[in-house]
Amino acid sequence: MWLQVPWKLLEIMYNFLASFAGKNDRFRSAMYDLLVRVYSRKSLRKQWKKAWKQIILANVQKPVATTLHGFPAVVNTGFSYPLVARTNGQFNNPLLQLAHQVHQAKQRPIYVIDVGAAIGDTVFFLQGNMPGAFEKILCVDGDKDFFSYLEKNMQQFPFVQSVNTLLSSESRMEKSLVRLHAGTASAQGDSEVEAISLDELVEQTGMPQVDLLKIDTDGFDGKVLLGAKNILSQHKPAVIFEWHPILVSKTGNQTHEAFDILASSGYNKFVFFTKYGQFSHFMNHVDHAALSSLSQLCFNNKHDDDWHYDVVALNDDAIDAVQLAEAAFAKKKKSVI
Repeated sequence: MWLQVPWKLLEIMYNFLASFAGKNDRFRSAMYDLLVRVYSRKSLRKQWKKAWKQIILANVQKPVATTLHGFPAVVNTGFSYPLVARTNGQFNNPLLQLAHQVHQAKQRPIYVIDVGAAIGDTVFFLQGNMPGAFEKILCVDGDKDFFSYLEKNMQQFPFVQSVNTLLSSESRMEKSLVRLHAGTASAQGDSEVEAISLDELVEQTGMPQVDLLKIDTDGFDGKVLLGAKNILSQHKPAVIFEWHPILVSKTGNQTHEAFDILASSGYNKFVFFTKYGQFSHFMNHVDHAALSSLSQLCFNNKHDDDWHYDVVALNDDAIDAVQLAEAAFAKKKKSVI
């Protein structure tokens, strides 16, 4: 009904609504859900942006209760994953398709590690589309605020273990995490915090097997892989990581590092997807010249804003790369958001 009200009348209410949202959790949650659901209506986009900025982003660090993939969730106000998922139908398809093919190949519930788990949206997404397919999911996030949401959200899944730690190549001090926006954080801070390797963490948590490794750490994926050499050589998991050359550079890392580490561990098939989840191209073995060209495309930032890729690395013929690119299972997913 409110959409039928002339927008100028709503403008008068903006300051009141923003103030009320800052004090009332239920109202803020209702406004968040409402604005998420009408986001895809392009005719309202100008008005929507104003409402989102003044009512939602004005309270960005406060919690809202919502639903993700059919499960109750608490997220930070301004959490943008539902917006991206609603406007990009293939978003996260590579992850879902990979999990499906690994599950089929193993013919049993699988073990997953989710590095950069944020509030737990990956678990919501996978469980909403593949219930019963997971033996254990280890969720790791180094941001204390994200982890507070993650820990609460994952209590409903007995097969999930959540750990609050920053990962690197080894036990060492690393730059602290800073927020890039409401939904992500990157190791670009001025202070330093303690980090450990993923190999160490797996040993500490008693994770018996790793079938699928997902990494989304905003430029730190290579360092995480460098600290996971035992996992890569012993468990040989299928790997999906975000390759974001701009953020790799900003965190002081090398753009080719993730590929070189994977290649040294026997991974010789790479399937590239756009940041929207669409298939881009194959790469057999590491082609540094091609990676340099792709890096330049990202750095130029003219092809598309904040251009980067999701990359699947394979070392097992049981996972068919062509089927992965076709993403037939993921395109028929049960739950978009």
